[in-house]
Amino acid sequence: MFSHNLIVRFILLTETVMKGLIFMRVALHRVESDCLKLIYDNEISKEETLELVVPDVCADIGKILDVRGQFLLSSTKAKTDEVHVSASVEVTVIYAADESGKVQHVSAIIPFDQTIPVEGADENAKIILKCRLCTIDARTLNPRKLLLRADVSMHLCAYYPDNFALWDNLSDNPSAPVHILQKEIEHCLVMGIREKSFTISDEYRVSEDKGQNLKMLSASTEICVQDAKAVGNKLVLKAEANTTAVFLNENDDSLFSCVFSSQFSQIIEVDTYGESIEDTVIIQLKDAEFTCIPNKENGYAVSAQLHMTAQAVCRERKNSVYIADAYSNEYKMVAEAVDTKIAKCPILKNLKLSMRGKLQQKTTLDEIMYIAAAAVCAEADGNEIVCRADISGVGKSESGDLESIALELKAEENIELAKSQKLNIVSICCGQPAVIGPMQNAEVGIEINIEYAIVEFSEINAVAGIELDEESNARSENCPSLVVLCSERGTDLWSLAKKYGSTVELITNSNTIDGEFSTNRRPLLIPKSK
Repeated sequence: MFSHNLIVRFILLTETVMKGLIFMRVALHRVESDCLKLIYDNEISKEETLELVVPDVCADIGKILDVRGQFLLSSTKAKTDEVHVSASVEVTVIYAADESGKVQHVSAIIPFDQTIPVEGADENAKIILKCRLCTIDARTLNPRKLLLRADVSMHLCAYYPDNFALWDNLSDNPSAPVHILQKEIEHCLVMGIREKSFTISDEYRVSEDKGQNLKMLSASTEICVQDAKAVGNKLVLKAEANTTAVFLNENDDSLFSCVFSSQFSQIIEVDTYGESIEDTVIIQLKDAEFTCIPNKENGYAVSAQLHMTAQAVCRERKNSVYIADAYSNEYKMVAEAVDTKIAKCPILKNLKLSMRGKLQQKTTLDEIMYIAAAAVCAEADGNEIVCRADISGVGKSESGDLESIALELKAEENIELAKSQKLNIVSICCGQPAVIGPMQNAEVGIEINIEYAIVEFSEINAVAGIELDEESNARSENCPSLVVLCSERGTDLWSLAKKYGSTVELITNSNTIDGEFSTNRRPLLIPKSK
């Protein structure tokens, strides 16, 4: 006896064979490119809090002077339908002791581990993650306890190995009674993502006039990629790491900041290279170690080891030909079409923002010990780039008391976009804030450089298969052999040829006068295809 499943299979197979006797499938030429397909693209904002108990060796908190933070990305790992991000924010709180007023500091690590649902991901997925510390603050719960809060912005993209396929022509059967319309489209394919972890070491010096009895209270490092050039299969990148460090001179309890800069270069080997390849590089800080070296010749010294990870994204510019439409003048025809999503090559642009704000203090400051950017963040909101910079520092009042300095600067910039385009923040680099004008009416200014991409996705309807019914003639005996068109100006030749059973070549040849042809010529002769 046949099972029910076998009967169903037999019926389906018989129908397919019968259909094969009637329909002839026209072979199409298929063009494939191995690539990485985007399966996830999203901005994620995450806030974490932590209660910190002041260690016994530290004095009670009297007044919070400043809060400094550093975002560190430990790892990203793709699993089945999810991506796990392991990260942290190092927080340092600088405060004046309750009774003595002496400068103290405490530090803590706020974990930012998160699991993000990503449908279609597994261990073969490639992850691109860009993170920024957007805000960092602390408030006193009691003289021995602090509540710390940090906001982080994460832009996560996940890619999966795939292939991009289009059909561009008839294959091995040029005499098939089918006319095709070819179109060409310019687009980009992500061909590879390579990651490299590395460490740079450097030594910085603090000027002699700052003293020798120094203590480093905090350090935050910003990394800016300056250039990335391909030489064969090697991508050479140049970048700069700028570290803002806050010091305490324990001799006189004064505070100051220093900016240390390290220029460095790295080589990343890539699988895909050539003139049509565009490379972008993202660098994230994984960890930073600073060792103070007092009693050094010509001043105090700081040794640094910066652990980083760089991700190189290789995109190939392509001009792909595809079959946009097809018809037959001899037989009834069925065309199979697929909607294909394509990404155009992103347009990278730079935006420079000059942000200024008035320094408003409850107490008149006699001196500014230091001022620095605590957190800088930019987000794309529709066609607008919104940038925020938190500026903080410490000043001294006319009475000699230490006072906190805090200022939030914001700027917005509208970017002209088409409906199919979206903004993507690539990188943010900021300069050092500067105090402008006399102390009683001072302003703070900072320069922000934002690199952004205009990303555009669109869909094309491409012909993927053609079948001809050889038993059904498309010709009509009553169809005229010549159509004289006196209206429908502006109609394209392909549509006219398809509508009236002609070809583009026949219409062009029949209406060319003295070597000139125009689709707007009237009357327009449309001969029937023989």
